[in-house]
Amino acid sequence: MISCQECHSRPASVHVLDVLAEGGPKQQHLCAQCHDGKEAAAAFPVLYQKVMADKAGRTGTQRCPECGITLRDFRQKGRLGCPRDYEVFGDHVRALLEKVHGATNHVGRGPGESGFEQAHRELAGLRERLTQAVDAEDYEEAARLRDRIASLEERVRKIGPEPS
Repeated sequence: MISCQECHSRPASVHVLDVLAEGGPKQQHLCAQCHDGKEAAAAFPVLYQKVMADKAGRTGTQRCPECGITLRDFRQKGRLGCPRDYEVFGDHVRALLEKVHGATNHVGRGPGESGFEQAHRELAGLRERLTQAVDAEDYEEAARLRDRIASLEERVRKIGPEPS
């Protein structure tokens, strides 16, 4: 009798033949319990990875495959080890930024951006929000946005385009 290739403790009762594009067929012999777990992982890979990441994150053992830093190390040192850590610990980094800064997106000036450019970028965002407020028939919000736009346009006229 063949034993399970996953747990090596129970007899294999399910025989799976995967046809892989890059390596030809691959046969696995699994017990019913291991097959059920693999079937769920195959059917819902993103959900399965998220559940496993959450499980690892709760224990602090989640580890970056590139630099080896763990979630526990990140929490203790307050520093990440490599750019990949932003993907591996993304939920934790976002939660920390939200807690510390109150937001996860940058709202100030960009590098090399003048006050004039920043004001124009802000105006575009306000105009978009004004359109959405009018479409939603939220006229109080639309009036507030209209006043902010007028004020900002006046400021832009005073600043004028900065020489490049």
